[in-house]
Amino acid sequence: MLHLRRTLRKRPQPAECPGVAIRPFAGTEAEVEAFLALRRRAFRGLHPPVRPWSRDDFQRQLIARPWWDPNRCLLAWATDGQDRRLAGSAVLAIYALEKPVAAICWLMVAPEFRRRGLGQTLLAHLEQIAWDQGVRHVRVETHSGWKDAMQFYLRQGYLPSSERKSSLES
Repeated sequence: MLHLRRTLRKRPQPAECPGVAIRPFAGTEAEVEAFLALRRRAFRGLHPPVRPWSRDDFQRQLIARPWWDPNRCLLAWATDGQDRRLAGSAVLAIYALEKPVAAICWLMVAPEFRRRGLGQTLLAHLEQIAWDQGVRHVRVETHSGWKDAMQFYLRQGYLPSSERKSSLES
């Protein structure tokens, strides 16, 4: 795993991403199903591979966590067509430590929406939420074999770190 961090110096201002509407998770079964389908599409073909999630996994890995807040689970819905497709999603965990720390979880963009700025927009929205809640340190982890993800975070100003996001879970 590659661990990255960024210190926020000013309030992020997310750019608009044409063709999508970003809203927080409302808790519907349709949203859970759309998230699971997006996760399958977004991580298909990666090496090392990502195991598909079930509804139980969604519950256990997100909703059951002590940091879970549906307002910090953002869903980016396509608005450029007739069918309502989930184009991207990202989750922000905030840990109440001596200094609060935020962690970006499961930032994913559907293949057909990549290279349009959606990942950057989702990330900036989560960083803005962190800023508004007084958090200035943001962490993320990605697999070192996922070169596109690694390059994305480096372009956004994240730097390699020896601190592990998983250590926040203990």
